Amino acid sequence: MFHLDNNAMNTFANHYNLYATLFFGVVIALAHAFALDSYSIRHNTISDLAAQGYSRKMLMQIGFIGFGGLIVLGVCLHPFSWRRLPIALYGFSVACSGVFCTKPFEQLGVLPYSSTESSLHSIFAQVAGIALSCGVLLQILFAGTSAEKLLHLVAVVLIIGLSAAFGLFDDIRGILQRILYLVSLLWFVRYYTP
Repeated sequence: MFHLDNNAMNTFANHYNLYATLFFGVVIALAHAFALDSYSIRHNTISDLAAQGYSRKMLMQIGFIGFGGLIVLGVCLHPFSWRRLPIALYGFSVACSGVFCTKPFEQLGVLPYSSTESSLHSIFAQVAGIALSCGVLLQILFAGTSAEKLLHLVAVVLIIGLSAAFGLFDDIRGILQRILYLVSLLWFVRYYTP
């Protein structure tokens, strides 16, 4: 029988941002390592690694669902706080973006796919981005020093700016999204206080 003692639960509760990010990072690395030749880091998004019709989508789906689920679990292990609510919504939305897959990137127009599912994926991905941005903004209110406030402000400006650029520069959208993920995850591990 599987049993977690209080020390293990407390350790997870105090560092769920780190554990969730490590899990997500490993899955992203594995999904890239096993990606088909038709997948391009420059043009394709990380969501494309879990696209409808993609034969190896299950791994990245597990990554999205697991990352989001670990975040929600970590938030739930703490007393309720409005400061954590956007992060819980972020986790929930990332998990849902793994349940609902984006349209195929291979043979688009040839492979049948659900446009409703693709739309739901996009909605949850956008909600995740908005929730994370709100979470960063709330951290500004609780920051102890001016330097911390400035770091949170820089993070939210980069997150919003990279999100906007992601939609504008289709030719390098894969690269821009990876930079966005890097900024977001670095902030989440280093500057977010569970």
